[in-house]
Amino acid sequence: SSKGYESFQGDVNWSIEAIGNIIKNCMEHTPKDGHISVKGEENPLYTEIIVEDTGPGVNVEDMPHIFERFYRADKSRSNTDGFGLGLSIAKNIITNHHGSILVSSALNKGSTFTVILPLSKT
Repeated sequence: SSKGYESFQGDVNWSIEAIGNIIKNCMEHTPKDGHISVKGEENPLYTEIIVEDTGPGVNVEDMPHIFERFYRADKSRSNTDGFGLGLSIAKNIITNHHGSILVSSALNKGSTFTVILPLSKT
């Protein structure tokens, strides 16, 4: 592209794995009649990927722990028998790529995961 900044700093396959884990988490916690959206935005410094769901949301007391290994917030709300590793793995991959992941959530309205990954000049 003529912009000259589309070089991603990192391993694309690992980044896809991280985003896939976030999407999988949203799918597991969103009811069948719910919705999940994935959007991407780019500027000269970073790529931002936003994954939103209409699931049950995350309790305030669980929010600081959702990226911890094996942590499962309110097992009664979960539609999965997973081990609680997906978000932890995603955060580790993103952090190793000098990026960040943010989450906002509202009970009974859903969650929004924002991944920020740096770009390098070409």
